[in-house]
Amino acid sequence: MLNIQENFGKEFAAILLIGFTTTLLIGCGGSGTTSPGGNNGLISTLPSGNSGLASGNSGVISYVTEKSYSSGTGVISGSGQDGNASANYTAAHLDINSVTSSLSGDANLEYLSYGEDELGYEAEEGGTTSSGKTVYIDYAGYFITNGTEEHASAGEITIDGVDGVFTAGSKVNGLPTGSFGYAGAVAFYKNGATVDFEQGTFSMTANFSNQTGSISANTNTYSFGETNIAINSSDGSFSGSSGTIGTTGGGTDTSNLKGFFAGTNANGVHGMAYSAGSEANYVATFAGKKQ
Repeated sequence: MLNIQENFGKEFAAILLIGFTTTLLIGCGGSGTTSPGGNNGLISTLPSGNSGLASGNSGVISYVTEKSYSSGTGVISGSGQDGNASANYTAAHLDINSVTSSLSGDANLEYLSYGEDELGYEAEEGGTTSSGKTVYIDYAGYFITNGTEEHASAGEITIDGVDGVFTAGSKVNGLPTGSFGYAGAVAFYKNGATVDFEQGTFSMTANFSNQTGSISANTNTYSFGETNIAINSSDGSFSGSSGTIGTTGGGTDTSNLKGFFAGTNANGVHGMAYSAGSEANYVATFAGKKQ
């Protein structure tokens, strides 16, 4: 078990605050606990109704298994609801079926804490599934379109003490033409005897005219990159299979990439890069905004 305490003194604008106290065990088969960490200076008033991310959802209407590891960990992408709005998801977890059912509204999630400013938000939610599994969700995100609740976020989901990761964002509402840059925050997780966790930043370029793109992300220790992103203009998703992910200047894996553009004119972006082999050595989640 690994507890990683992070110093969240940085401005919210500089880095998306993913994770309060992290015990991530995707693909390890272990168990752990995650402790609430407050709102890092943001307001603590809960949203009206105090219903959480997936409470009242009509359900994830579809999901695709992007990767299955020898440990049993799965990576999925999904399309469904986020509160009352349409949303897309990516997720990685040892118990991926419970993740999809939780995001489909099976868990009676309610906010434990919530905070926001003009740039973004962070929240913790808790509840149980219909089968009695305990669910805890901890995430943060950007508001991506002024005057709306359109968003892109990333965080962790814990089910019966086993942690995984996910990203979520409003469904895209129209793709622009031309080339645009994106930037935001990334969280890296390296599996092993213990699980290492670091935060950093990413930058991405998307050419919507020819449906291509590239992305690079770095922390002090880890990095991933993909220069052959293919954009699906029908749903605003994107993917890649020829990137690298790993320790900067050290061991790396070939990586896969799955993500979604979000909101009006693709103002936001979120997704996940992960090891392409049989072991879940590395995973990185990211969320950001058009620059």
